Amino acid sequence: MKQAVLNVIAEMEAVFEKAGENFAFENIYNERVPFDDYARDQVSAERVRDDWDRVTGILERFYQTCRESGEMDDFSFVFAVYCNFFIRKGFYLRLGTEAFEQNSAWLAGDEEDRKFYSCFWTGIRTQTYDWFERAWEARPYPVAAMYCFIRYMALFCQNIVEEKATDWQLESRIWKFYEALPADYREYVMGTGKLHRESENLAADENWLPYISTKSMRDYLIGYNREFYLDFLENMKLDPEKVEGGMVADTLIDRLQLRQMWRRVERGSEAIRKCDPQRNEEAANQIMRDMFNDLLRNLATGIGAYGQIQWPLRLLFEKLHTLLLEDTGPRFREGMELPKTVVSPAYRNTYLNIPVLLPGGVTSLYLKSRYDLFKEKCLSDQRLLENKRLSREKQDMMDHYAHSWKHISYPMTVKRVAEELSRTNLPLANRLFKAYNSERTLQGGLQILQYSISDQPDAVRDAFRQGFYCIGAQVGKSIRQVMEESVDLVLFKVLMEEADGSKKISRCRANLQKQHSLEALREQYIRCYIQGESRQESELDWFDANVFPLEVSVDELWQEIRVKEDDFSDFQLSELFVELFTNVLTHGTDWCRISLEGGERSMDICVTNAPGEENHGTRMGLKTLGAIVDKINYGAELVGITSGISADNVYGVRIAFDRRIMYRRGRR
Repeated sequence: MKQAVLNVIAEMEAVFEKAGENFAFENIYNERVPFDDYARDQVSAERVRDDWDRVTGILERFYQTCRESGEMDDFSFVFAVYCNFFIRKGFYLRLGTEAFEQNSAWLAGDEEDRKFYSCFWTGIRTQTYDWFERAWEARPYPVAAMYCFIRYMALFCQNIVEEKATDWQLESRIWKFYEALPADYREYVMGTGKLHRESENLAADENWLPYISTKSMRDYLIGYNREFYLDFLENMKLDPEKVEGGMVADTLIDRLQLRQMWRRVERGSEAIRKCDPQRNEEAANQIMRDMFNDLLRNLATGIGAYGQIQWPLRLLFEKLHTLLLEDTGPRFREGMELPKTVVSPAYRNTYLNIPVLLPGGVTSLYLKSRYDLFKEKCLSDQRLLENKRLSREKQDMMDHYAHSWKHISYPMTVKRVAEELSRTNLPLANRLFKAYNSERTLQGGLQILQYSISDQPDAVRDAFRQGFYCIGAQVGKSIRQVMEESVDLVLFKVLMEEADGSKKISRCRANLQKQHSLEALREQYIRCYIQGESRQESELDWFDANVFPLEVSVDELWQEIRVKEDDFSDFQLSELFVELFTNVLTHGTDWCRISLEGGERSMDICVTNAPGEENHGTRMGLKTLGAIVDKINYGAELVGITSGISADNVYGVRIAFDRRIMYRRGRR
């Protein structure tokens, strides 16, 4: 805070200090105490008016300075202090609240400024904190944020006392206002920093504005009781470090002469009984007179001792009783009626919430931890929003390229041209068929990317499910047809070197060359499947006869499956079988068995083969397949892919699909 602000407030306080010196009084401890309570009749009406005019003049001069410099944040803080002085010093009781608004230059500014100061003063006058939020909305001056922070922090602590669930919306409002405060305001509002004035006595708290005190009312009362008790011991001439607790009560009883008076009455009564008052009336009267005189001396001594200790003793019991009845919640009062009669400045401080006492256990360290947690949550929320934005960008980009691909890729056109060309140039037509299969697979890849990065976790599953006809349909492709097309695509890429020069396919060729002549296999494949000479009915059979033994079994459930041609499920199943056949050619040597088995919960594809010497691989292909299968099985408790080598050196892969997705009953 600028020194100019502190100087202005100090100038105002100098006016009150002068009055305090003029109207000082002696307290119960015979100490001369400054008296600057303008609500008391000791201060003349003329002095009340003159001093308030002086303070108002100080404020108005500072207002003009701030208007010229544009530093209205500084003025708003001084204005808040000025408002509190009007209440706490008792001016309102002598001048009336309407005096506050007379000759107020700050109410002659623009619309927003007028609204801010009007709302702020109404908030101070009524202690209704909604007005401070209205002031904040009119002009976001930090001092309004300070009051809003105070209110919501008190509500937050009340929720802690009542053991209510964490309200993140409330905490968000608390720390939003807190972060709107400059550093020195933040320190002040938490009861620390150079602006804050330490005070162990709530009645003598000279802070200008409300602040949070993590010292609870119970803590204050315990401190008061300690001080009153020490005063009591001092007046009793007892050293607290040398006397035991039980001795204090005995000493008090003795100092008050209670024990002596009791004993004197006992001795006198016994003496009267012994002298027989009926026979010795004179002696009995003398005993009574002596006893009465002794009691008067004891009483006088006791009253003298009581006079020395009555105030600390009275205050000690008063605070003990208050401690007994103390509420556990925060001391924050909102919407109280402004006192219309003369009350102590301490009561006016309470009315102004100077300070707001938090319940015991709510420490500054705890509040700091809540603020740190809030910042972490905000950072996490920002990251989440950023991730959503990036995800949306990826989705939009993916949609854009998928849309573009539809306009530059024509797999069905390629297929129709290939079919037409097959009548006159079968070798060229077969090459076009392979291009058709490649484009079709690429389309499926684009689709899986689109679905995978979408906000719908079940998008892949739903798209895959829609690619199957219901059981009993007479249309669509059988699962064996899908396998035939997949093995054909793999053989074409492996045997036709110009078709695929990737590292993985090159490894397939290298493994195949260990047992066969690639040139011979290529020539035979071209004659059968490119040129169409002596074409076998099944490429699976050709693989079994010419590459290495391949056994394929499809159970009844799988035989009933019908796949919609060129649909998403067709693409994904083709890609799956391409990966499996590629792995067989890369790592297998002697034989391979593919078994399609249907069960109560799953439809399984099982592949086993004799692994070669280099059978470890990178497993990246299966890992990617596993991620896709898991998306297809979304919502089902299934392990998508399992693999491993058995004790008898047989490598196996099992792929499980949720049966409900593929095996569909119905009319279509």
